[in-house]
Amino acid sequence: MNVLFYIILAFLFSAVSSAYILPRVLRMCHRNGIYDIPSLRKIHKSKIPRIGGIVFVPTTAIGMTLTLMLYVETTDVADTIKTGTLFLGVGLLFIYLVGLLDDFFGLSANFKFGVQFVTAMVYPIVGLYLDNLYGLLGIYELNRTVAYILTVFLVMFVVNSVNTIDGIDGLCSGLSVIALSVYCYFFYSIHNYIFCFFCAALIGSIAVFMYYNLHGNPERGTKTFMGDCGSLMLGYTLSYLGIKLSASNELVPPPQAGILIPLSVLLIPAFDLVRVAIGRIMKGVHPFHPDKTHIHHLLMFNGFSQRAALIILLFADLAIIVLNMTLFNIGLQISWIVMLDIALYAVSIWALYRTMPTSSMEQIQLTYTYNDDPIIKQEKGQVKSYVHPDFSDSEIMVSIIVATYNSAATIADTLESILRQTYQNFDVVLCDGLSQDNTLQVVESFRERFGERLRIYSEADNGIYDAMNKGIMRATGDIVGILNSDDFYTSDDVLESIVSMFKGVPLLEAVYGDVHYVKPNNLNRPVRYYSSKWFRPRYMRMGFMPAHPSFYCLKELYATYGLYRLDYSIAADFDQLFRLLFVHRIRALYIHKDFVTMRTGGASNSGLKSHLQIVRDHAKAIHSYGYQVSYTLFSFRYIYKSIEVICSRIKYLFGR
Repeated sequence: MNVLFYIILAFLFSAVSSAYILPRVLRMCHRNGIYDIPSLRKIHKSKIPRIGGIVFVPTTAIGMTLTLMLYVETTDVADTIKTGTLFLGVGLLFIYLVGLLDDFFGLSANFKFGVQFVTAMVYPIVGLYLDNLYGLLGIYELNRTVAYILTVFLVMFVVNSVNTIDGIDGLCSGLSVIALSVYCYFFYSIHNYIFCFFCAALIGSIAVFMYYNLHGNPERGTKTFMGDCGSLMLGYTLSYLGIKLSASNELVPPPQAGILIPLSVLLIPAFDLVRVAIGRIMKGVHPFHPDKTHIHHLLMFNGFSQRAALIILLFADLAIIVLNMTLFNIGLQISWIVMLDIALYAVSIWALYRTMPTSSMEQIQLTYTYNDDPIIKQEKGQVKSYVHPDFSDSEIMVSIIVATYNSAATIADTLESILRQTYQNFDVVLCDGLSQDNTLQVVESFRERFGERLRIYSEADNGIYDAMNKGIMRATGDIVGILNSDDFYTSDDVLESIVSMFKGVPLLEAVYGDVHYVKPNNLNRPVRYYSSKWFRPRYMRMGFMPAHPSFYCLKELYATYGLYRLDYSIAADFDQLFRLLFVHRIRALYIHKDFVTMRTGGASNSGLKSHLQIVRDHAKAIHSYGYQVSYTLFSFRYIYKSIEVICSRIKYLFGR
């Protein structure tokens, strides 16, 4: 009987068994609350069962077994299925089970990498390894040791490539179906029919999953995600089939295209993993830190829907395969084909970034400032004890805390800049420390213009941070910020920018921007532009911090994580931001805007003694949370500060 009949049969057996099992798995997920929870870095907005890929192994096994039972009646296949193949099946089952445990309980990245390494080691152990690059980079046959190492690396690389591309409905499964179809064709061309049956059976299982994934209804409980159990299994399978198709085999010679076949079918997830990982490393985060920089995210940021992004990427994958095979058949060397692939991919990514709106770039940047994975937060003791307010349909109240003491010469500029704000839903909590000059008289002259939005408290305090704490406790706004009595807002739309960001980004907890220093006797001459653009929480270990006067956060954060500590003479603001941004990893976003103009001469800018005290306070704060302190790293802060001062002077001299 024709082999194509058995290939179709394997597909049908697997699809029917998957159609029977998958709905029952979904009902079990709903009964037991096994969901993928929505978060800022994820696209879906409702709870979806996350273990749809659990059906891949059992239903593929059913399809293979039933097909082989019929096929063996007419064909001798006993010498075709090797012991090593069965051993690799054990590795596949092992990585599948680990993925399932990760979906249920959440496993550490190190443990999963360890499992991937062990299962990848199975390949050379059973004698399956990539021993020929078919002229890629001018390399043909490989030394056996090099081949072993390369094989293990490629298996882990492909597993993680497929796992990380699973970001929108149908993408990972769609790319896998295309890859398996291509593999099936080439295995058929070399008469290795057992692997054709396997590819067809797995396609049948994936096809049913794709129907539920793409067309399921969350409200009816018919939608599901693949989960790590599915994506890890697919990655391991695709790496195995790719190496099997490319490795030298005296009994069944591989196709002439060799390594170009798996490279073509896996190009999109492989290139995407390399690009995204390099980008994360350059930003100083872990290469597997979750974010929104994958190619499907870039398409969606450019206005494409999930479905449109899926169709574009699947057609691109098919186009790459057809292009590469055509170029190979007309005689072009594999190295030139790969270079062309890299160039096309690079141009495509450049074009996507080039056309992306600024608001989308801000959403991408947000994902680098915190990790919203609930499992990770639970492990670190970072579970929130408050309910994040919903600002989508409500008016946001901003409370501005102003601490004064003998500020008569400057407080008028501060209050005037507040009144000029285009966003007027604010209140000012002014805490005076029993000033000895006419500060309160100046403030009183503004009472009529502010009306009920200005509340004045004059009482003894234990310094500026104590006054700030009192102001925060008396604040009635949703968002709280500090404006010092000798500072003023640089522009009239600062509050409007802050509120717009809180309204536009769900679950946002804080924002920060830039400030600049001026001489008290010349407010138009900048001494230093203090940019927070390059700030990352990890830099706080070196004493860096975002500009504190530009920091605005939810009031509830102070109730949850505490107020300013009064045992710091100068740097309680560093301790506060270190606690929020580094220790508790709040969701904070940078706004590229000059928030505040600051006069020099404050406590933190009063000479060498104050700088030495700052270093001591920073070290004390870092050490108090259990982290090691390096005074050598602190020196980088002053190098960077000097560069900012020099750049500010140059820009001023050249009128920029």
